[in-house]
Amino acid sequence: VAIDREGGIYFTEPYGSNALKPDGRLFSLPPGPDARLQVVADALAFPNGVVVTPSGANVWVGEYARKRITSLPAATSRDDFDVPYVVASTTGGVGPDGMTLLPDGRLVAANFNAGEVIAFDPQGRPLGSVRIPGGPMTTNVVLRGEWLYVTEASRGEIWRIRVDAR
Repeated sequence: VAIDREGGIYFTEPYGSNALKPDGRLFSLPPGPDARLQVVADALAFPNGVVVTPSGANVWVGEYARKRITSLPAATSRDDFDVPYVVASTTGGVGPDGMTLLPDGRLVAANFNAGEVIAFDPQGRPLGSVRIPGGPMTTNVVLRGEWLYVTEASRGEIWRIRVDAR
């Protein structure tokens, strides 16, 4: 789940989709009492993690089954030239799971079944990774203050890593 500046909510629906059957979807629920749920994108290969970019113009979705993070125009986008594109790709493991954006636009993503979190610069270039010693199933990441919290599902652990969020 990701929330934009106006209070709109984005969430993914992956179940049943995979690399050979890419029918996962990204939904948006705008703020307000008369808001209606809308499909922002379909034909996604097991969409999982989701973040709204700092400008609010795009939504980045982790396509777990394609080992990539795809940029999609936000539901409120009015730019006809804003087309979907691959922001970043992962190696090893299954693919990107939970994601978070640092204040400067760097992206941190859990790489499921690789036992790591990967950091990307705002243009999607890999900056490096941190291995989680507890197990391979890194699933979620969240930044709170100077700490990045990482969940590891196979052992049910939560790890924290001090980061310079500036």
